[in-house]
Amino acid sequence: MELKEFTKQTLLQIIEGVKEAQNEALVKDAYINPVNLYTNKDDNTYVKINDKNIQVTDVNFEVEVSTIDENEKEGGAGIFVGSFKIGTRKSDTDKAIATNKITFTVPLALPVAEYNANNTPLYQHVSVGSSNRRNIF
Repeated sequence: MELKEFTKQTLLQIIEGVKEAQNEALVKDAYINPVNLYTNKDDNTYVKINDKNIQVTDVNFEVEVSTIDENEKEGGAGIFVGSFKIGTRKSDTDKAIATNKITFTVPLALPVAEYNANNTPLYQHVSVGSSNRRNIF
């Protein structure tokens, strides 16, 4: 696989994974990669949502990816991720195996627990497709 294709596919899969997770997280009152992050004097990161300051945690990913590029035709040129081959290939069947480490971070605002005056947790139920919430004691 050429470097530009590897880069493109890696980024697109990260984007698709984040987007799908964002949609599912909203139903659970969590926010993935929220906008308008700010840092307080103690270097903690927060986001303001519905007049509440919610702490944001960075989730760090470190993924090792192996790719196998197998060609049965003669020729082929380019930079191949991991093997860094440049030039024409000689054999009828070539395999270029590349192992790469990908690291990235996604900010996450987890759901917060709310309490009533008696210090009893309020459990919120969120209906999909609706912003109606109800408290269950």
